[in-house]
This record gives sequence, structure tokens and C-alpha cells, in this order.
Amino acid sequence: MKTDTLKVTALVPGILLVLISLYLNFAWHGELREYRAAEAYLAERDRGAAE
Repeated sequence: MKTDTLKVTALVPGILLVLISLYLNFAWHGELREYRAAEAYLAERDRGAAE
């Protein structure tokens, strides 16, 4: 019985770490996508101004 409690005790923080990692990964990719879109917009604007 005691080993089951230890397994659950170790499993809960592990699951929380995985969930936090997934959230941060998706958030980072969203920010990167927005940054690249803004970068492309500025490059296109600069190309239009140069013409």
C-alpha cells in the first residue's frame, strides 16, 4: 500500500511538469509565429517603400 502512495506522489508532479511544458511549448510557438508574421509584414512594407 505504501509503494502505491509513493508512485502516485511521484506521478502527480511528473504529470504537472509535462502539462506545463506543453503549455509553454505551444505559447512559444504562437509567439514565434506572430513574430515571423510581423517580420514578413515589415519586410514587405520596406520593399514597397523602396520601389
